[in-house]
Amino acid sequence: MGSFLREIYGDQMVVFGFAFNQGSFQAIGPQGLQNFTVGLAPADSLDATLAAAGIPILALDVGQAPAGSALSVWLSQPHSTRSIGAVYS
Repeated sequence: MGSFLREIYGDQMVVFGFAFNQGSFQAIGPQGLQNFTVGLAPADSLDATLAAAGIPILALDVGQAPAGSALSVWLSQPHSTRSIGAVYS
């Protein structure tokens, strides 16, 4: 879907992602809409790294990371993250 939106909106499109370290959420599971609770994210994950900053709510424009900076180098490497959408298992 993102590629279709990019075709329509071009450079005006802004993509948001969400991450969290631990807590509860609702999603569709085997029995329909359910509450889920997850513990601390793995230490090397995107979720845990953002939580380590100690900022309760953070908006980070990763597209503005200076080339060669510690952030851009970190972002260029693969990191695990939780994948939670309408459906979760």
